[in-house]
Amino acid sequence: MNLTNYIAGVKKDDKTYYSCQYHVLWCTKYKRAVFSENIMKRLKEIIIETADTYKFEILESSIFESYVHLIINVSPKLDVYKMVLRIKSNAQILLKEFSELNSRLPCLWSGTNFIYSVGNVSLDEIHNFLEQQKGK
Repeated sequence: MNLTNYIAGVKKDDKTYYSCQYHVLWCTKYKRAVFSENIMKRLKEIIIETADTYKFEILESSIFESYVHLIINVSPKLDVYKMVLRIKSNAQILLKEFSELNSRLPCLWSGTNFIYSVGNVSLDEIHNFLEQQKGK
């Protein structure tokens, strides 16, 4: 029996079959709405490049004026938290590419992240996280 045909959505990495999917959210500093369409487009490119480099899959992505929401599938050999930090670190280039961000923010991102396994989080929990970020 082929395991990947048995369980839908299962990925194979060397000797490991997995399906480790997470909701990942993070906000701009103070949850300020600073992302224009051009910035959101460039940020999406950076996220895709980071996923390609570190070999994780983006199942869904939503970029808003003040936050990012991804659903990712990550090998259990990778640290989800470190992948989020890699994306946030790589996205710092936005401060150089879009000077208008420098005048609105002391730094690009809030220090907190929301990482939750898919299937166990409600929209209320996501909205609560976003509300708590306004002053950070």
